[in-house]
Order: sequence, then structure tokens, then C-alpha cells
Amino acid sequence: MSETHQSAADSGKTLPDRPGVAPSPFPPFLGGRLKPLELVRILISGWWIVLGCLAAGGWWAFQEEKRYVPRYRSEVLLHSEVATQGSAGSQLVGLLGLGGGTSASSDSLTMAILTSRVFLEKFVEEEKLLPLLNENLWDKRELKWREPKSGEVPSPRAAAAVMRGNIEWSPGPGSGMTILAVKWVDPALTHRWANLLVERINAFLREREIEISRQSIEYLKEELARTQVVELRQGLTNLIESEVKKIMLANVKKEFAFRVIDPAIEPTAPIGAELTRIWIRGFGLGFLASVAGAIFWHFLRVWWRSRSRRSPSPG
Repeated sequence: MSETHQSAADSGKTLPDRPGVAPSPFPPFLGGRLKPLELVRILISGWWIVLGCLAAGGWWAFQEEKRYVPRYRSEVLLHSEVATQGSAGSQLVGLLGLGGGTSASSDSLTMAILTSRVFLEKFVEEEKLLPLLNENLWDKRELKWREPKSGEVPSPRAAAAVMRGNIEWSPGPGSGMTILAVKWVDPALTHRWANLLVERINAFLREREIEISRQSIEYLKEELARTQVVELRQGLTNLIESEVKKIMLANVKKEFAFRVIDPAIEPTAPIGAELTRIWIRGFGLGFLASVAGAIFWHFLRVWWRSRSRRSPSPG
């Protein structure tokens, strides 16, 4: 290709007709030769498209901001109180010489329990949060549910899913530290729910530990009654004593799994990052639409000029 042809291709103009070769109606950049400078020229030539799309994106973001309900976030700083102890079963395995047990952090398990359907459904029912989590379907004057389109009253399962989406769990600033955060539209409820969730998860894990220890004691007593080996009887007696101590400690210690270092307080300002994301999304989509629109308009112009040059003159 000559320098004249090359410069014409770079500028987006249609190449002149060559003998035996049908001219292409498509601009050269559609073949993969669009350069940044050519794109800038296209955007400048279609400035009205760029301004229109950016204005449309800004208008969309403005309307979204008007409909946006500010949300608040409360955090509670926790320290894990769950010691890495072996259970009665692992101690029994060690006693029998079958290898030692292993222990790991229970943070992942605690998070799974905290965001589980069973735990959150119980929390919603005990705190009577179903109307609060479905305010658009609750008639505050009549104190009853409005008739939804589907004919179904909101269920605790759906409310638990809403709660799960507003709970965040992240590592804290130090070893064994954890941050539990709750987001909601009412700042007074965010810090209350955050503190209550810590209280309920401690109570839940404490009751579970007591129940496991009681079952272990029953099993160990049965094994103690069946064996006559002195060493095993002494070991089983020690295990029973250990489980009894666990029950006593759990009954006394209210902050069983997590100790509150810094309780949640009522937030004073909403989450600002969400509004920023709305405006970034609006102008970002507007800019992408403007680029696509300007390129399409340039394609139409080039195609129309090429078609006009190829059409025979009348007479």
C-alpha cells in the first residue's frame, strides 16, 4: 500500500476505486486499525453525542440519588475467646494411644453459624423484625400486612436473607481480633442489632457447648461402667471432670465466644461510598455509550459518503 493509501486509511477515509477491486463501504478502522488519535477525532466530531450520553448518564445518577435511601454502618470490635482446646473425644483418642487431635480457629465456623438461616430466623422472630425488614408491605396504622401481589405474607426465611446481606465480618487490627458490622437504613437499629448479634451468638455457642459436654459426660459414664482397666477408668474420670468444668465455666462466662473490646455505637453519617458509586456508574455508562454512539455515527457518515460516490449521476 502506498503512503497516500496508508494515510487515507489512517484518517478513516474510503480509498479511491482501483481497477478490478470493488471499493469497501466500511471504514478502515473496522478492520482493527483504529488508533487512539483517530478515536479522539471521532469523539470530537461527534461531540454532541458525547455530551448527550454524559448528560443522560448524569440524569440517571441524579434520579438514582433522589431514590436512594441512605444506609448506616455500625461496627463492633471483638476478641475471640474460644481457646484451642481438644475436645473430650480427642483427649480420649490420645489416652488410648491412637494419635493426638488437632484444633483450629473457630472464626469461620462462628461466621457460618451467625449467617446461617436457622440462627437469623430465630433472631428475626425473637426481635420481631419481620415488619421492619419489610416496611413496604407492613401497614403501620392497621398493624397488619398489606395484600401483596403474590398473595404471600413475607416469611422469616426471606427476612433472614435480608439480614444476611447486611452483615459483614472482617479481620480486626490484631491477632484474634474480629470486626462485625451491620448496615441498615435506621442508624439506631444498626448499632443495636450489632451488639445483639454478638450477645446472641455468645449465648448460642455457650448453650451448644453445654449440651455437647452433657452428652459427652453421659457417654463417658457409660464407658466407665463397662471398663475394668484401672488406667482407662482413671482417664475417663479425668475426662468427666474436665467436661463438668466446661459446663461450670460456660454457665459463668457470658462472653463465651467473643469478648467485646469496642461496642457498636449509633452512627452519625451515612455510608458515602454508595453515592459515589452511583455517580461513577452513571458517568461511566454514559461515556461508554458515547464512544459506541460516536463510532457508529462515524461509520454511518463514511458509509453514506462512499455510497454517494459510487451511485451513478442522473442523465
